Amino acid sequence: MKGFVHRIREHCGELWWYTALLFIAQRFGDAINMFVGMWLVPRYVPAEELGAVVPLTQAVAFVALPLSIVTIPFMKFITVFIDNGEDGKAKAFIRDVFLAVATLAVVSVVGAYFLMPLLFSRLHVECGSLGILVMSVAVLTSTSAIFGYAVQGFRMYPVTIWIQILQAPLRLMLMLIAMPFRPLSGYMIGQTAGPIVQISAVLYAFRRRFGRLVRPMPYWSEYKRAIVHYTVPFAIWSIVGTVCGTFDSLVIRHRLPELESAGYYILTRFTDMVGYLGMAAAGFLFPMVASRGALDRTARKLLWQSVVCALVGGGIVAVGLSVLGEWLLNLLAEWRAYVAFANLFPVLSLTTVLSTVAGCIITFEMAQGRFRFLWYAVPINLGKTIFIYVITGFSFFQGMVPDGLIRMIYTLEPCRLKFVSAALLAGQALLVCGLLFDLLRSVSLRNKNKRC
Repeated sequence: MKGFVHRIREHCGELWWYTALLFIAQRFGDAINMFVGMWLVPRYVPAEELGAVVPLTQAVAFVALPLSIVTIPFMKFITVFIDNGEDGKAKAFIRDVFLAVATLAVVSVVGAYFLMPLLFSRLHVECGSLGILVMSVAVLTSTSAIFGYAVQGFRMYPVTIWIQILQAPLRLMLMLIAMPFRPLSGYMIGQTAGPIVQISAVLYAFRRRFGRLVRPMPYWSEYKRAIVHYTVPFAIWSIVGTVCGTFDSLVIRHRLPELESAGYYILTRFTDMVGYLGMAAAGFLFPMVASRGALDRTARKLLWQSVVCALVGGGIVAVGLSVLGEWLLNLLAEWRAYVAFANLFPVLSLTTVLSTVAGCIITFEMAQGRFRFLWYAVPINLGKTIFIYVITGFSFFQGMVPDGLIRMIYTLEPCRLKFVSAALLAGQALLVCGLLFDLLRSVSLRNKNKRC
């Protein structure tokens, strides 16, 4: 049996073998997460607060932004150290990153203390203990991200798979205990499950990899230029992505009717399934590509496999949701209030497909240390978010701009979910077109240079 499994693994290749295992593990977790998102949350969170769930999760990323910038170069250079057999430098690098995270955690918490009331007023929910939980989850999530990146950098792929298997049941258990008493707070308590499992599992794995025999070795004088040159553009993309994601979800909650923001939550629980296969492949793409040469044909092959995986796998699910969406929403009483939004399944599904494709390409580019995409991706993302934020608040400009323009904007119904969904799709489509054009052009230029 072991020989048969080994032959399958050799035939599939490293990317597809671990992608398949991770896909199975994630689907086990997703079955639980679907139960949480599609039944448990709508059952306990009041309909008027349901639309606050997505922006709350984005608020975690926003609060953790200073911490995430420290972890940005982590995965890249852990992979470099391991490729070079420099375990001592890897150990010192891990230690220094943890010290930086501990320092910046204080900055994040202090900043969040002043920002939370402003944020929660726009979410239409009370801050209180929920704000403390958001800050706690942000710190835990950033800390666990370091462990997760280290696992991928050390190519401990089985550990990654076990983490995926274990964290969803713990998340469900915590939510079942807490949500009946404090729905939104219970939901945030459940978000601590993933980081706790990841940190615990990786600490156990690290004890086997690093012992007292491995001594920390200095790395800064040798790698400081490479780390800085990699971190700055990566930080720009991370900041723009987090800020835009936070404001996009905040606009839906703040500017749209409560029923429509709640409908967005329900519909996106289904459309998230569209990206499952592509995200499983992208999870292993970074360390595999980062350890190969920038001109390696195999690295590009891995990218195209991931993109096709995202398009085909996501496309099948997207078609299914588009055809069966109304029937699905009629299955449970908690969903029936949102049947009127079933016609948005194609738009939201396609947005997820394009987002997954963009994620694969950007992961590939960053793994090879190329950030040319920032020149167009940053303006596209910022332009899309500013456009949505401005046009949904068009009444503010009444008296400042011609009345004819205000009347034209009013006829577009910008403060409706169908308009915001279309704007999100347009922004994602423009980004993917730019990425594909840039990627194909760079491949063509490399091939031309080789012929010369």
